[in-house]
Amino acid sequence: MSKRFLSPSAALCVLAFTLGPISFSVSVRAEEDGDRLFRSTCGICHTIQSGQNHLGPSLAGIVGRKAGTVPGYNYSDANKNSNLVWDEAQLDH
Repeated sequence: MSKRFLSPSAALCVLAFTLGPISFSVSVRAEEDGDRLFRSTCGICHTIQSGQNHLGPSLAGIVGRKAGTVPGYNYSDANKNSNLVWDEAQLDH
């Protein structure tokens, strides 16, 4: 006679409880890595604070924004006239 220690639903709960902290840890780690990458590459010239430009313009709200349109930043004519709208694919490129 075979004995079952946990019902299938209880086993799934145990699995979710065990793996949940692992996936949370991975997502926190990915976010920390993203922050570090931004600071060491993009953040040298840009900020994510709205209305604050550095050497480069603020990147706050960049997705969906037309290139060359951040107020208070002096863009090149080529950038202002590019008609590029920033999306995730453009940013990844």
